Amino acid sequence: MGRAKSGAGAGVGVGTGAGVDADERRQLTRQFGVPLAGLGVSVALVVYFGREWARAHARALGLHEGVLGTSTEDYLARGLVAMVPAFLVVGAVGLGWAWLDRRVRPWWRHARPGPVLGPALAVLAGSWLLLPMVATLVGRVQPGLGHVLLPLSFGVGPLVSVYVLHLEHVARRDVEPRWRRTLVASFTVAVVLVSLLWTTRNYADLLGRGWADEFPARLAEQAQVVVYSAERLHLTAPRVDEERLEGDASRYRYRYSGLRFLDFANGRYFLVSDGWMPQFGVVLVLSANDPSVRLEFVRDSRVP
Repeated sequence: MGRAKSGAGAGVGVGTGAGVDADERRQLTRQFGVPLAGLGVSVALVVYFGREWARAHARALGLHEGVLGTSTEDYLARGLVAMVPAFLVVGAVGLGWAWLDRRVRPWWRHARPGPVLGPALAVLAGSWLLLPMVATLVGRVQPGLGHVLLPLSFGVGPLVSVYVLHLEHVARRDVEPRWRRTLVASFTVAVVLVSLLWTTRNYADLLGRGWADEFPARLAEQAQVVVYSAERLHLTAPRVDEERLEGDASRYRYRYSGLRFLDFANGRYFLVSDGWMPQFGVVLVLSANDPSVRLEFVRDSRVP
């Protein structure tokens, strides 16, 4: 009798401990797993945006992305500049949604759909289809805005539709089968991730094309560059002046002016001329490790 009682007590103790451990694991997953997953997705989106922007940037200059030799660190740094405002907007919308859900769900358990609320919910339930249609119509009027809103609508639409269906289950107080909740959540997450990647790509492409359109007008804001070289470099670009330097004691024999700084990546300087234009523009590439070449960066006095 005593042994049986002791064994039963041990069995209860083991089962309780396992339950506590499982609860703790689930709690740790919610507390740390979800934020870490979100952080990983955010970093991936920033790097992806930086890469797509670099590709659009290179295409605007008539170059291949590989010529610039941009590193992952460069993608991350450049992506952060443009993506931080977007993350702030998404974060604010997410927090607002969470705040609204806390207040809507208790009220919703006792609410009854009326002549206004019922049709409104029906419209919101069809957001997965209606939002892409609206984004397509916006794109006909504002192509640039529609270029970004269309892929975004494919992610936001399913989220709104799934949330409305969730509220309907709350109102009916029924419990969905676990397999159905898992299936819906998995497909929704997949669609949202694809939508984010698509939106990020289009957003980067839109900024890259905008940069190409504005670059000729902003060319005068770029730092002037004077290149000194021991040998003739044959820099043939619009408005680039070549001057031969006299004096046997001079280390450099040639000076090139009329250049502007464009970028620095992978140990190389990328320069354009004062006459650069989208129709005919030359990008000059000079190594930073070449001892026979020296660069001087001059601030243009015409720029305030």
